[in-house]
Amino acid sequence: MPLSMTQKADFVIAEFDTELTIFNVREAHDLLQAGLAKLPSRLILDVTALQDLDSAGLQLLLWTLEQVHSPAQAVISAGDNPQFRRLSELYAVQWPTQFTSQDD
Repeated sequence: MPLSMTQKADFVIAEFDTELTIFNVREAHDLLQAGLAKLPSRLILDVTALQDLDSAGLQLLLWTLEQVHSPAQAVISAGDNPQFRRLSELYAVQWPTQFTSQDD
C-alpha cells in the first residue's frame, strides 16, 4: 500500500511509503480521494519516508493540494528528505509547510 491515512485530533495524516511513482500512483490516488471525501479540515502529506519519487508522484501531491479548499488546509511534511528536495528543486515547486491561522 503506497500510503496510510490516519485521523489525529483535528487533522489527517497521509503517510506515504517509500515509493510514489508511476507504478503505484493510481492506487495512492484512490486512497487519497477516499480520504479527501471525508473533508478533513487539515491534511498533512507526510513524505519523509519516500525514497523513490518521480514526476507522476509529484503530480499526485500537487493534485491533492488543489483538492483541499478553504477553510480547510493541507501541508507537506518532508523533514530532511533529499529525494523529495531534489525533485522539488528540479521542478521549482514551493510547498506549503505550515498551517496558517484561521484569522490570517
